Amino acid sequence: MKNITVLLFLIVSVCYGQNMKPLEFGSIQTIDSFFLNEKKEIWISFPEDFEKYKDDCSILILLDGDEYFGMAKNIQNLYQFDEKMPATVIVAIPSTIESRWKYFTPTNSENFTGKKEDDALFKSTGNFPKLADFVENEVIKKLENDLAIQFNNKTIFGHSLGGLAVMNFYHYKSQIFDNYICASPSLLWNNFFYNNYYKEIFPTSSKDNRKIFFSSGHPDINGYKFAVEDLYHNMKTKIIDSDKNMMYKHYSSEDHGTSGIRSLLDGIEFIYKK
Repeated sequence: MKNITVLLFLIVSVCYGQNMKPLEFGSIQTIDSFFLNEKKEIWISFPEDFEKYKDDCSILILLDGDEYFGMAKNIQNLYQFDEKMPATVIVAIPSTIESRWKYFTPTNSENFTGKKEDDALFKSTGNFPKLADFVENEVIKKLENDLAIQFNNKTIFGHSLGGLAVMNFYHYKSQIFDNYICASPSLLWNNFFYNNYYKEIFPTSSKDNRKIFFSSGHPDINGYKFAVEDLYHNMKTKIIDSDKNMMYKHYSSEDHGTSGIRSLLDGIEFIYKK
């Protein structure tokens, strides 16, 4: 019986590592993460005819992925068929309120809401470096190793606090991604650090070929629109070829909560526009 169990394990391992076929409803994997020191679930969707395109394949990482996974899969299927985007592996990282505050924030912060019940959330903030190591090494590199491929193009999407995390990747971990979809990001963190950095410190006439898409919704209750437009302006005036590599959209028909849906679609169109 033990020999049979070992044989079945080897068969499953070979199938997973060498012939991972597209799954209609995706694949759920649980990673016992060294960097996060916890078990982390990810959802994976493979494009149609994955084996055919595996030598020319891209990857899209979705923060708050449980909310955007289905939509991203549908966009990918339709856009690949119409040659508006390449064959793309989609990886969704589901989130909770606790995980968003813990991993999407770049620095630890004192509770600025004045609400005692928020103390635990603020105490956990500032763990973005752990998330970055997890995404780079235990998601992207592990998939490349298991599938024996190298992704030609890597994109990350995030909304609100997830949008802040996207800016963290752009600023602190520039080597990981080629493209960034930064949907209505919560830029107030650390006293508008990114706005101030790209206005005062970032060098003028800098060259950066990475693409980044910004958005905001309406009405702008908490200053998201002002902050995003200010950051976009600061970066645009300093980065060479910014017209080609940067875009900003304000959605007058969407509020902060729903702006992420339009941002994912428009961001993908901007990134892969021929």
